[in-house]
Amino acid sequence: MLTIDHLMWAAPDLDAARRDFADRLGLDSVPGGSHPGNGTRNALVGLGEGCYLEIIAPDPAQPLRGTLGEQIASRAAHLRTWAVRVNDLPSAVHELAGLGLAVTEPHPMSRGELRWHVAFVRGMPEGFPFLIDWGTMPHPAGRLPAQARLVRLTVPAPAHTALAPLVLPACLECGVALTAELSTPDRGTLVL
Repeated sequence: MLTIDHLMWAAPDLDAARRDFADRLGLDSVPGGSHPGNGTRNALVGLGEGCYLEIIAPDPAQPLRGTLGEQIASRAAHLRTWAVRVNDLPSAVHELAGLGLAVTEPHPMSRGELRWHVAFVRGMPEGFPFLIDWGTMPHPAGRLPAQARLVRLTVPAPAHTALAPLVLPACLECGVALTAELSTPDRGTLVL
């Protein structure tokens, strides 16, 4: 069964996005750190049950040319993608290849003392997740207070169709655009 690891909210300015989440949505984020070589830095919001929301933005302390940070800097804030947690990334890559999907080789990443590996489906449909394997690292959600709960993740039909052969979480639905519905104790239901 697919396990939703985290949602990625991309914004051109991290400080402004954190203020917006706090003021408009009532969600306080915890500073994460910088992604060396990726041109990004982040802050995290706990969603409980081993899941979190990552607010990711360009890192002004890094060169941005040719990085994810450069891509994010040129767009308005939006729900960019989501991640599926796997415990054996090479096996997951092999399984997706068996479904006819071309997947990148696992790629190492880091932020401070955290280390993990990711893999992406090449030419993936909009709303398709990437794969993440934390290995022996403690999951970041374990250190975050749960401020909201993911109720529903809606993905566009092409991504939903591509994922259909897998066992999907109950909260994953087919729709027109990538959206996330969160339940909060103070502000009720929020849609990103």
